[in-house]
Amino acid sequence: MRPYWYIPLVIAFVSICLYGHVRCKFNLKTDPMAFYFGIWDLDVWSLSHVLLFMYLAYQNKGLKNAIIFVCVGIIWEIFEHMSGQKRPTWLGGCSFGANAHR
Repeated sequence: MRPYWYIPLVIAFVSICLYGHVRCKFNLKTDPMAFYFGIWDLDVWSLSHVLLFMYLAYQNKGLKNAIIFVCVGIIWEIFEHMSGQKRPTWLGGCSFGANAHR
């Protein structure tokens, strides 16, 4: 695995946190990243996940690395699901729920 492979993940996490903070601060109820393309349930968020993990897999070739990134992706999705169900206090009090997606 390449050195510093985790930097794109850290940048993505920080970017998502900053994006959420800005949405909360300015009370933006709609989420432009939740724009649906009309293909299955594909939105910009989903596309960004796919592109991030495709980039990581491309930069760090090999089955072992692919398995690691799939596991990281699954852990991230579990975290997102759980934080959507019961928001941790360290994430702040802002949550727009289902309204944020349309």
